[in-house]
Amino acid sequence: MDTTHRPVLVVDDDADILDVYSVVLEDAGYEVLTAGNGQEALERVRRPDGSNVSLILLDVMMPVMNGWEFLAQRSEDPKLRNIPVVVCTGDPRAFGHTPEGVAAVLQKPIGLDTLLAAIRRYGA
Repeated sequence: MDTTHRPVLVVDDDADILDVYSVVLEDAGYEVLTAGNGQEALERVRRPDGSNVSLILLDVMMPVMNGWEFLAQRSEDPKLRNIPVVVCTGDPRAFGHTPEGVAAVLQKPIGLDTLLAAIRRYGA
């Protein structure tokens, strides 16, 4: 595995998506961290092994803490606010524009080439 890539954090409540993204990203040489909701994601990036996350792939609709709540918490934390976030959603009409603090919005289902291109462009 190419260890030049810093970790990518995938945040989604769909276990199948976490599995597919993890396999694809690991095959492309990325280290992958996962979280099932925004609260888990905050806890993950605040741990020592999450402090060097290069990019966050963030679902919007999740239990416990959704993507919007995660983004609000992230913007208040100086250690986290500069980590690029790519929002992955099934309904991009929820946005009139790319929200502040978000590098890009990708519509699910996301083609794997599109996903990898976004990661290369905005993060790792």
